[in-house]
Amino acid sequence: MVTRVSSCIAFTYIFIALLFPYFKLGGVVIPSLVFSYIFPVLYFFKKINFDSEDRYLFLLCLIGAVIAIFVGFISDSKFSLRIVFVYLFAPFIFLSAKIFVVFCIKKNISSTNIYSIVVNVIFVNSLFVLLLNLNVINADLFYSVIHTNPLVFDYPITRYPGFAYDAFSYLSVLNAFGLCLLLQLHLSSKLDISVSFIIKFVIIMAAMIFTGRAGILVIVLFTLYQSINFVYKKPRLVLALLTMTSLSLFISWGEYDWLKDWAFGFIFNFINGNKVVDSSVTGVMSMIFIPDNVIIGDEINFLSVQSDLGFVRVFSSLGFLGLFHMFTFFLLIFFSAIKYNNTFLLFLVLTIFMLNFKDIYLVSPYGHTFLMFLVLYVGKLMDRNNVVSVKLNNKGDYA
Repeated sequence: MVTRVSSCIAFTYIFIALLFPYFKLGGVVIPSLVFSYIFPVLYFFKKINFDSEDRYLFLLCLIGAVIAIFVGFISDSKFSLRIVFVYLFAPFIFLSAKIFVVFCIKKNISSTNIYSIVVNVIFVNSLFVLLLNLNVINADLFYSVIHTNPLVFDYPITRYPGFAYDAFSYLSVLNAFGLCLLLQLHLSSKLDISVSFIIKFVIIMAAMIFTGRAGILVIVLFTLYQSINFVYKKPRLVLALLTMTSLSLFISWGEYDWLKDWAFGFIFNFINGNKVVDSSVTGVMSMIFIPDNVIIGDEINFLSVQSDLGFVRVFSSLGFLGLFHMFTFFLLIFFSAIKYNNTFLLFLVLTIFMLNFKDIYLVSPYGHTFLMFLVLYVGKLMDRNNVVSVKLNNKGDYA
């Protein structure tokens, strides 16, 4: 039986692991990722039983850091310290996800409960996103205790991210993953359509639109990915979603018509056959280039590459060595999804991999990576063959 205390602990942990808010206390900014990733792994490290996949992941992360250091040495000391940090920090993310899943097993928290908590966390933050952007909550007061990306306040379009530090497309994508997970639970008959379901869907969808357009693309990809299941298993849901989407696009949003045009303009342009579908697409194309030295990059720091695209930044700063390693990192998780027949993990890893054509999704932002590893370990330790496939010995070892 799941206790209320266990549920509260699980919700709090998922909240800080997915959103990793930064708190302002007495002029000091405290990153919550210390409590979600670093402390749990250091505390339970000796109790973790590393299986072969864990070792491969750990080794890949170490190799990634070594590649970045090696290229720095032979590239006039242009070290990509961000890449070094990302790969050295990645084990904290996937090990914390594993520790959390084992905690849930011990506390009889099912995989459905875990995924519901993820949706609820995204719903709560989405609610704050709406309240902040609609000026129901005073943003100055809220962000006097919550630290967020300073670019939020300089951007031409106000898009407050709630508790999250990373805003814009990153948060939009995280919101979209929450919607996808909500729909996945319904497709797998683990969650029925109810008033609560509809409220969560509408609130998260609205917050996704406020925070960025990348999430809309993720929803489209998920719909295509699960199209057969949608049509054959949930035809009424398909009809309802199509009706709601059509009404949303073609009715007036009043003073927020600008938001509709900004968020869905690419759809209108595509329908009307315009040559320029979206300015973001044009911007992305202008940021694609190949380094002169394709083996080790152009002796440039990762953060100094004049491109927002993750692939281009890795290719320009670390060359083919870094790009191949990045591909291998995602490939290992892809094969794990195939091995454990985890369709949602497969969608996540493919989507996050492709999103590197839009922004930097290599391990960071942390919430997306944590969600990916959380789904990996839930499928691996809990859902495989519909039994708990982890054995805990008397020492309380963590899988």
